[in-house]
Amino acid sequence: MKKRNIVLISMDEVRPDSLSCYGYGKIRTEHIDRVAEEGVLFQTCLAASCFTPLCMSSVLCGVYPNKHLLRNPFGRIRHKTIAETLKEYGYRTAGFVGVGVLGARHGFSSGFDSFDEPSEDTIWRQWDFEDPSSELFYEGNWWVDRMVNWLRENHSAPFFVWGHYYETHEGAEKPLLRDKLIKEGELSQFTYKDAKIKYMDEKLFGRLLGVFEELRLWESTTLV
Repeated sequence: MKKRNIVLISMDEVRPDSLSCYGYGKIRTEHIDRVAEEGVLFQTCLAASCFTPLCMSSVLCGVYPNKHLLRNPFGRIRHKTIAETLKEYGYRTAGFVGVGVLGARHGFSSGFDSFDEPSEDTIWRQWDFEDPSSELFYEGNWWVDRMVNWLRENHSAPFFVWGHYYETHEGAEKPLLRDKLIKEGELSQFTYKDAKIKYMDEKLFGRLLGVFEELRLWESTTLV
């Protein structure tokens, strides 16, 4: 049996009641809706945590935080990830993340042949906790174009790609407005929540589904 490709997309601060496939009426997320129409639309999802690194550690490891042992922003995953497992089975692996708490220093790059995370050249904000480590946390990393290029260059072999999209997070509206990627005053409620989600649907999912068609990946790839 031929190995299926796997693409996992996670998004910060996006609830189902903001997506039109779940009945939301103020905006239409047409590309996400297409995934829902042609695939499986879950009505219930239970997260291991409301805090991004703990939750995504559980997604990547398939275990609760008491098993992967990442319990705060300064910790590190202490468990085997899906990327490590799939790499052992011959998969090409790539990770793309938009926030530093999901960075290599916290173990999120384990098993990835290529790992793209925020740097001083890509960020739109940095901040630090009051902690002896004095660690800076970078926010913002527009990896969509690089992910598309990676898929074009690596789709000939089975692959696993994880992309964590951060530009839907509170605060991301500032650089998006500054760069005129969303319109001032349009869909502005709750820190431009709808505007950011609509932009993501077009620029992330629209691009991704376009590449699926271009490279004929629909029948050989599971998109989560």
